Amino acid sequence: MSLYRRGNVWWMDFRFHGQRIQETTEMNSITRAREVFEKRKQALKDSSHGIKKWAQPLLFATAAGDYLTLAKGKKKKWSPRMLEIQKNSVAHLLPIIILAASLAIETEYLVAFGAVTLFLLASLAGLSQMGHGDSK
Repeated sequence: MSLYRRGNVWWMDFRFHGQRIQETTEMNSITRAREVFEKRKQALKDSSHGIKKWAQPLLFATAAGDYLTLAKGKKKKWSPRMLEIQKNSVAHLLPIIILAASLAIETEYLVAFGAVTLFLLASLAGLSQMGHGDSK
């Protein structure tokens, strides 16, 4: 077991199937760090032996809500105007997606790619005609 400390946080460093794994445990306590380390090693063993735990995918409405909630909690917060734009985008997409299909999108995917993902999904699925609103 290879745990070491960087600042106040414990890191793990080990090899699995010849590949070096070096990650933070995000723990200040050595006891908790050992638990995280063992859990990570077990997850790698399970995945290499074909034992996978699949998370239940979220419906679009739930994932979009989680995306907006996580965006509010970021270190670098969005301006009120940007948050309003994102809410508006979700509000426009939601009825279209609900009517067209019941999509399942994982929250991590939305968070990773941000609001652009929402627009790309709608465009690729041919579900939206965004940008073609009323001209004034």
